[in-house]
Amino acid sequence: MGVSVDGCCLPGAGDGLKGRHLASTNVDALHPVNLCAGAFRTDPVSGYPPGDPRQLPRRTLVGALHDLLSLIGFLALAAACFVFAPSNAPGWAFYSIASGVLFTATMVLADAAFKQHQRWADLGGLIRRVSLTIGWTWQTLLAVRILYT
Repeated sequence: MGVSVDGCCLPGAGDGLKGRHLASTNVDALHPVNLCAGAFRTDPVSGYPPGDPRQLPRRTLVGALHDLLSLIGFLALAAACFVFAPSNAPGWAFYSIASGVLFTATMVLADAAFKQHQRWADLGGLIRRVSLTIGWTWQTLLAVRILYT
């Protein structure tokens, strides 16, 4: 789920050319990172898939690669929310910052759930999906905003 953008063409996309280039790079980085993360299967966790243990005694190389690439993609998306926030449209700025904060917060909660934190362990999959919905909705609206700006 990536949006190819040229941050230099978007008014208010960061402070000066450096901020705009960073935003463009963050969003463009999502293409290969998400494709690569999807190519590696995640390790079983919290009894998913059914019949698997709640957590493996050791991480597999494939699971570690999935997690590492996913982390890079999630950090790029969260950073892009903040870099693209400065705008002449206060509603967009608020939405972008709120999306960045909520996306990051739900990713942290999902991580706690997947590490078997007792309070969140059974909700990890749901929390991760809420987080992805927040991030990918923001990314979709960014693409629409760029298209009509």
